[in-house]
This record gives sequence, structure tokens and C-alpha cells, in this order.
Amino acid sequence: MQSFMFPVDERLIINVSEDRMSATAIFYPSEKGGRQLEKKDIITIINESKVTYGIDQELVERLSEGQREYNKFYEIAKGYEGAEGEDGKLECFFNTGEKNYAPKVASDGTVDYKNLGLIEYVEKGTLLARITPPTKGINGKDVYGRELRRPHGKAAPRLPKGRNTVVSKDGTELIASESGQILYINGIVSIMEFVEIKGDVNNATGNINFNGSVVIHGNVLSGFKVHATGNIDIRGFIEGGEVVSGGNIKVGKEIIGMNKSYIEAKGNVSCMLIKNADVYAQGNIYSDGIMHSNIKCDGSLELKGKKGILVGGKIIVRKEIDVNIIGSPMSTSTDIKVGIDVELFDKYKTRAEELLDLKKHFEEISTVISGVNKIKDVNLLPAAKKKSYINTLYEAQRLKNRIDELQTELIALRSDLDKYKHSGRIYARQIIHSGVSLQIGNAVMNIRDSVYGAIVVNEDGHIKLLSI
Repeated sequence: MQSFMFPVDERLIINVSEDRMSATAIFYPSEKGGRQLEKKDIITIINESKVTYGIDQELVERLSEGQREYNKFYEIAKGYEGAEGEDGKLECFFNTGEKNYAPKVASDGTVDYKNLGLIEYVEKGTLLARITPPTKGINGKDVYGRELRRPHGKAAPRLPKGRNTVVSKDGTELIASESGQILYINGIVSIMEFVEIKGDVNNATGNINFNGSVVIHGNVLSGFKVHATGNIDIRGFIEGGEVVSGGNIKVGKEIIGMNKSYIEAKGNVSCMLIKNADVYAQGNIYSDGIMHSNIKCDGSLELKGKKGILVGGKIIVRKEIDVNIIGSPMSTSTDIKVGIDVELFDKYKTRAEELLDLKKHFEEISTVISGVNKIKDVNLLPAAKKKSYINTLYEAQRLKNRIDELQTELIALRSDLDKYKHSGRIYARQIIHSGVSLQIGNAVMNIRDSVYGAIVVNEDGHIKLLSI
């Protein structure tokens, strides 16, 4: 039986990638005297594939002229990815992070509370920050000529303009308009003038109230106040004085409270020793020891050095306490609360006290109302007493409404306080003496027997002591 073979023409297949960003051509040879593709045939096949963008015309020309191999892939077209616009940037030329004001501990255990680099000073005209505008996105195209949209960059953050800073005419740079100290709080940079007191704050200087930072080479004596919107750097000690800062407070020596000192800082507090004082820091507190003081701290409390002792008083800390010794061999009462938001705790305590007073008053009024209600006909009362009775009813209703409000608010506050119960912990690296009360969140433990070297945590609503 005789078989017949028909001629097969040369073939060209165009393949487009799945992402439509590349088109390849592959040639297959003719057979049995089939026809070879001419240039016009190749152009027609490419056009029929609808590939229109990114065509390599030089390659197509060479292929059309016969410079081609069979069963080989030729990339005849490439799409253009385009480019997303770059986000605008804010570049700051000062320390925007949390500065490490923790004092350095020497190998012999001594602590340097004097050289903390508290003040960062700049001259007038210093470039503080610069913004780089965003760039526009460049749209791409696939090999079919379809547009690929690319987003523009996001706008740059605003310049952190604060006191004594100016923005350049083109709006891209922030410059110091005065010489002074850099203060960076809540995303705003300000240049604060600072005042320098060569000696003590006493009768000769009077109280200090300054819109900027203060450097005191001497001491703050009893009965005197130092208030500043910036940092306060006291090279000596505080003895019974009041010091309030919108930044950090550094005391080169001790805070001797004499049960009348009040110290408050929106930043950190650092000193050698705190004794018989009330101290509130929204940042951290660093010292060698704290004795018989009331401490509130939204950050962490670190007592490092040779002593590292925390004894007596009431301590409320949001994050962590890291000390060597808690309490004393004499079982000194020491009340410590950790993992508690100070502001929320104060609000809860205030509302709880108000609720207690209102309930007591409500009970007293209720007793009066009950006595009057024993009368068969209240209308028989003299006009003045009847009016007083009606006013008492209104007062009772007002008290009840307020009591209900407070009870609801206290439940919500308690829930908010519980959010931090697992975040707090206590490191007692040497010993916790008896007489110490420990609270982390909603868990409480009273230490009856000394505990040596422990990490105190809240685990499932119970205090747990872990070995260091």
C-alpha cells in the first residue's frame, strides 16, 4: 500500500506569558518541501497575536531575514513594569528616639548620676529636619499595550515644628530660630532657652518658674520650687523642695524629701537616693535606692549600684521594677504595685473614694426619709419641714443616680486596669524581705518569709515567683 506525505509549511508560534509581560516566538521547520515564511508572514502572525508593545524590532528584523533557529525561544517583546512612586520622607538631624538616660554602673558598683548627656544644645540656624516630597508613580504597559497603573508615593510626614523653629520658604526644611536645648516631646521639636543658676535655689533666688530648661549648680532647698517646661539638671541635692519638669529631671546627689518634697517629670527622673519624698515620673526612674517614699512611675523603676534597695512607702509602676533588695530585715511595710497604669489607678482610687462617701451620705438621707415616711400623711407636716422633706427626696435621687454612674465607671476602669496585669514584673536580684506586699495587676502576695533572688510575675491571676 502506498502512503502519501503532504508538504508542511514553516510555522511561527507566539506565546505570551501569564502575566502578559513577555512574548516569545518559536519557529518550527517546513517539511516535504513546504513553504518558508516571508517577512510579511512573520509580521502578520505577530499582529494577529495582538502583541503591540515593547517589540524588539531589531530581533524581528533579523528573524525575518532568516537569522533564526528552529525550536528555540526568542523573546520578541517585553512589557514595562513601571514604578510605584516613592513615599515622602521626614529626616531628622537630632535624636528622636528614647535617649538612654540610665546611669552607667562602674565595675566597682558605683553609679555616675552626673554625666547623663541631658542637654542636647544647638546653635541658631541649625538644620533640624528635612522632608523629601513623594514622587509620582510611573504607569507600565504589558505586551498587549494595556496600561498598568502604579500608585503615587504617600505624602511626607509634617515637619515637627515647635517653639523657636522656622520652616524654610520652600517648606521642606525646619531650622532652629534660636540657640538652645532641643526638646522632643510628642513628635514636636522645640528649641528651649535654658537658665543657669550658679548656686542654690534659696532666698537669694526665690522660686524658679521658667519656660525652658534649668541648670542648677547647687541645691534646691526646703520650701522652694523649681518649675520648668524643659529639662531640669540639679548638680547638688533636693532638700524638701518642689521640682516639676516638662522633660527630664536629673539630680546629681540625693532627693531628701523630709516628707514635703514633690518631684514630677514628664520624662525620666535620676538621682543617687530618694528618701521621704513623693515622686511621679511619666518615664523611668533611676536611682541607687528609694526609702520611705511614695513613687508613681509610668515607665520602669531601676535601682542599680552597690545598694539597689527599695524599702518602705508605696510604689506604683506601670512596667518593671529591677532592684537588688526589697524591704528590710525589720519587716518594714513596703507596698508595691506593678503592671498598673498610674493615671487610671489614681482615677479609680478617686472614684472609689467618692463612691464610698456618697453611699455613706445616701444611707444617712435614707434614714431621714424612712423616719418621715412613718408619718401617715406627709401633707400634715409644717410647710418648712414638708419642703425640706421634698428636697431630701430630690437629693436622694441625685445621689442614687451618681452612685449608679460611679459603679458603672469603676467597672470599666477596673477592666482597663486589668489590661496591664501581665505586662508588669519585678526583679529582686538579692532578696525580698518579709513585710513586703506585692501586687501585679489583680494578683496580690504578702511576703511572710524572705525570698532570695526572684522574678515576680502574674500568671493566670496569681503571683508566681521564678528563680533568677
